[in-house]
Amino acid sequence: MVYIVYDLFVSSKSILLRNKCALNVFFSLSAPDGAPENVTGQSSSSTSILVMWGEVPAVEQNGIITGYNITYHSQTENNNGSVSVGANGRQTILTNLSEYVNYSIAVSASTVKGAGPASKPIVVTTDQDSKYFFLTD
Repeated sequence: MVYIVYDLFVSSKSILLRNKCALNVFFSLSAPDGAPENVTGQSSSSTSILVMWGEVPAVEQNGIITGYNITYHSQTENNNGSVSVGANGRQTILTNLSEYVNYSIAVSASTVKGAGPASKPIVVTTDQDSKYFFLTD
């Protein structure tokens, strides 16, 4: 099991008493208990989607977030996948998607101990390319 050790020093002062105390506090690390918040997405073309998210709430992080995993699933075709983003990332662009298709997208965070739960999925539709060409003089 991995632990983080914090050294805490506490002192008090009063007219009658002066005390100092030092103690070590051990916190165990584990995978996050929560998912990234505020996951949003928008189509950026007929074959790509911009996905954005916020942090996992601090009390649910259970350690230092080392990265994020974004999974996507086509609701009508066999076009599924995932993308990994570093700890400082808060957005990514999913590419090579199918035109005018609904995608279910979720984001999870990881620590050195593993991945946490995925966010509630959002659904984003890629754009539709125009089938018409307009000629101008």
